[in-house]
Order: sequence, then C-alpha cells, then structure tokens
Amino acid sequence: MQNLIVLTENKNKTNNFEYVIHAGGGLDGKAYLNSKEGFTYYVQNDYKYIELDFLYTSDNEIVCSHYFEGLKNFDKNNKPSLLQFENSLIYDKYNGITAIWLIEQLKIYDDITIIFDTKEKDSILILEELSNMLAKNDIDFNSFIIQIYSEQNYNEIKANTNIKFARFWYTNYKSNYKSIDVLKIFEDKADVEAYVLYFLNWWTFTELDFNTTKSIAVHTIHEKDFCNFITKRNVEFVYIDWPIN
Repeated sequence: MQNLIVLTENKNKTNNFEYVIHAGGGLDGKAYLNSKEGFTYYVQNDYKYIELDFLYTSDNEIVCSHYFEGLKNFDKNNKPSLLQFENSLIYDKYNGITAIWLIEQLKIYDDITIIFDTKEKDSILILEELSNMLAKNDIDFNSFIIQIYSEQNYNEIKANTNIKFARFWYTNYKSNYKSIDVLKIFEDKADVEAYVLYFLNWWTFTELDFNTTKSIAVHTIHEKDFCNFITKRNVEFVYIDWPIN
C-alpha cells in the first residue's frame, strides 16, 4: 500500500498526531472490550482520546459496548439488563463500563476526550440522555466529540435542543459518501472538526486530491511503519486497538 501512495504530498509538516484508543482499548490481544480495565490502563498511560461504543441495555440503561461481545449468553439480539451487565465479566475477566461509572472517571480525569460511537440505529435518544447526565454532573460537554454518520444524522442532532454537544467528527463507515460529497456536506460546518476514514478509504480520498481544512483521522492501525507513513501525510489522529511499538 505504501508504494501506491508515494506521490502524496507531505502536508503534516509538524508530524504531530494523537492516538485514539479504539473501543476503550484492547488488552491481552482482545479488542472491542469497552472495559473498565482498558479505560483505566490507557488513561493512566497518558492517552488522551478514548473512543467508546454506547448501547442500551434491555432495560434502556446506557452502557459501553460494541455488540456485547465477550458476555456469555448475550449479543446484539439478546441484550443484558443493566444488572446482568454489571454482574457479568467480558471474556470472564473484564468489567463493562456503565454511563454512571464513566461520568465518575471524567470527574477524576478532566483532561481526556471521549469519542462517541454507537451501533444503535438511532443515536438521537442516547445523545439526549447523555446530555442530561453530563449537565446534572457538571461535566464539560467539550470533553466529548460525537461521531456523526450522515448529513441527516448531523442535521437531526443540530435541530435537537436537548442535545448539548458541540464538537463533531464525521465518520464515513455507515454512509460511505464519496470524497466530493463529504466536502460538499461538511467542509463549511465549523463544529465538524475532523473526518474519520477507514485506512483504505483514506488512500482513495488522498489519491483524489481530498483538499480539506479539517483534521483527518484514520482507523484502525496496528503497524508502526504505516502509522509513521500516514501521519506525515495530513493525518492527525490514528485509531489503535492497542499500543503501537
């Protein structure tokens, strides 16, 4: 792949970039954990951007999980209750994150940023509830960046006065817009700070001369050489499942 992009202009002159810890961070070779242990490990090792997946339990409580992977007897079609979630171990080892636990951590670690993702079909209700929880606990809304999935999703969030978040990244994995459409829809939106691209999409967009004033984030990277390569080419955020050595 690197040989295919050697002509790409070196735009990131400072080579400064940030890692985004994907799905709360992997441990022991397992990804998509969204676990208390992973969150704590990465935050205490000075990672500042933590992406988490938010889902509802069967009794409509907010927790962090991708599709309840690693929980015995539960999956996206058979969700646990909050009590079941709290009393279950992910892969018999790790504890899941509840919204209440996360808010308590944000009171302790006030210099980190949570990147919001969800596999719920409708993100509006969950964002309304999170807004309410953050307001009640006096958590800075700028400690969250909300990943948006389409023009419609962005417009619905902006039109909803109960949603107080003001920082957004557009991620292309659901709508899969062409590069020209991404620029047409979001380039003039000041609160959309970055575009999140799968690494193969980043290559395609770059070759099509994807000229943007916004930051670029690429997911998911596991190789240091490739990470070094893309961060010299206008990539400022790199999603990783575990530390790149």
